[in-house]
Parts: sequence; structure tokens; C-alpha cells
Amino acid sequence: MAAYTRLSEDDVAEILFLYGFEDIKEVEPLSLGISNSNYRCSLGNSDAVILKVSNDKGISEMQEEQEILEALGEFPFTLTPYKTKSNASVYTWKELYGAVFPFVSGSKSMGSLEDLEQLGEALGLLHMFSIEHDLSNKGFRCHSKVGYDLTGVLEYCELENSLEEFRVACSDLFAKDEVKLWKESNLPKGLIHGDLYIDNALFEDGKLQMLLDFEQSGIGCFLQDIGISVSGSCLSRDGVDLDMVEAFLKGYQSQRKLTDEESKLLNFSITLGLMEISLWRIKRFHEGDLDPLKRESFRELIQLAKKFKDSL
Repeated sequence: MAAYTRLSEDDVAEILFLYGFEDIKEVEPLSLGISNSNYRCSLGNSDAVILKVSNDKGISEMQEEQEILEALGEFPFTLTPYKTKSNASVYTWKELYGAVFPFVSGSKSMGSLEDLEQLGEALGLLHMFSIEHDLSNKGFRCHSKVGYDLTGVLEYCELENSLEEFRVACSDLFAKDEVKLWKESNLPKGLIHGDLYIDNALFEDGKLQMLLDFEQSGIGCFLQDIGISVSGSCLSRDGVDLDMVEAFLKGYQSQRKLTDEESKLLNFSITLGLMEISLWRIKRFHEGDLDPLKRESFRELIQLAKKFKDSL
């Protein structure tokens, strides 16, 4: 497993001093995140901040993520990173680097239909914000630089050392006419979250408070973002739950209507989302050593994708 970066209170104080925060009352390690180590730091003025240490991303990727969050400063469901005293959005301290954010209270969703409708609505709002602020033309990174899209999945399948199980599954799951339509369609694009699972949202008193974890954000297809979000949010014991999908899409389309081509490719996007996350797990856990206990976890996504395709 990627080692959780353990910081002493003195270490935390030294990092936060870079931001001008000096009166640190309490430091609480948090278990949130696979690729980061997080600390909740209480300040003397009763405020609190989250100190994030990157364990997986390069510093350039961290900087690109913060640039996106700064551009989303007026979006109601994102956190804007603090700047250091030298006006940097990513700190460097010894061999470590990361970011500091305001602390927002809230808890994870229990997966109710009401929560999923709010999640879909927030994603629709994010995509509309991207359109209205022309974020696709602001020079932000492509999502494919930090995540996987259809092209990335297909290119992996062509590699000589790709996992046969994954390669065969993609061949079975991706109908040639759907792949062709996806490639040839002018699917709407803009800034996407890229990893909006229900676990990456905070709720309080039944109301959505914040969307978290923009590490895989970038310019990509809105429909791909929907597929990824559904693949990680609308799951029950039996697999992809159609009632949950319906609630999510109701919220989403209250803000942005799907085009005819997006509607035709919606189920394909969900299957693709499951396989994209499966490939992410292959790279991080099977080929990499981020968490050896999850080495074979990519298989559950393949099985979910097969089950979903069979249900259609």
C-alpha cells in the first residue's frame, strides 16, 4: 500500500506556517482518500482547514488540479484552495507537496434517491457552468491525461501485455456500432469532474454541501462524466440500480438536457464508465502497488459491466 504520510503536529505547523496559519489547536488525521493523506487542522479562531499531502500524483498534476478549482471559484459546490504567502496553490515542504483547503462539515451519503437526484443536479450544474464560462477554451488539461476515456481503454487493449480478461471483456461489451457512433458523434464537451462517485460528495441535513476530489478533472465528454458518476453512485447489491439511475438523471436533466446522441449512447457510457474504473484499478492496484489488498478488485467492475449489459 502507498504509505500514509504521517505528520507530527510540528510538521503540520511548519506547513501551515507557509500559509500564515500559526495558531494550530488540534491536528486530526483523516482516513479519506486513496491517493492522499489528509489532516483536519483546527485553528485558534475556531476555523478549520484540511491539509492534503499527495501520495500518488506528481506536483504538476496537483498544480493543474488547483488551477481548475480556482476557475470554479464561483461554482457553489467546490472548495477553492488557499494560497501560500508566496501566492502558490500547491505547497512544497521538504520532499512533500500538497494543498490546503477550507474545512466543510458534512457526511457521506447513504445512497438515497433524494441524494442521487441532488448529485445528478450538481453534475448538470457543473457542466452548465463549464459551458457558460467557456472553460473548454481556457487551456485546462484533458481528462484523458489523468484518467481514461474510450480511446485510452481501447489503446490499452491493443497492448501486448494488457490483461486478457479485461481485453476480452471489452470486446464482448463494446458493440462496434456504439464505438463507431461514440467516435463519430460530436458529443458535447467541457470541464468534467471525472470521478464523481457518491463518496466524493458531502451532505448535511439531507442537503448536498460539496463535491470533492477533482484529481481526475479536465476537459472531456459530458456523457463520459455521467457514465462514470452513474457507475460509481447508482449501485445496489444487484448491480446498477435503474431506479437510482433514473433519480440521478432526473437531477441532471433539471439543469442540462441530454442531446439525442447522448441519449442513444447513455447505456454505453455507463458500461464504459465501469470499464474505465476497472482499468484505473488495474493500473493502480494490479500493475502498481497502491494497495495490494485491492489487486484483483478490477474484476468486480468487469462483472458489474457484464451484468448491466445483460440487463438491457
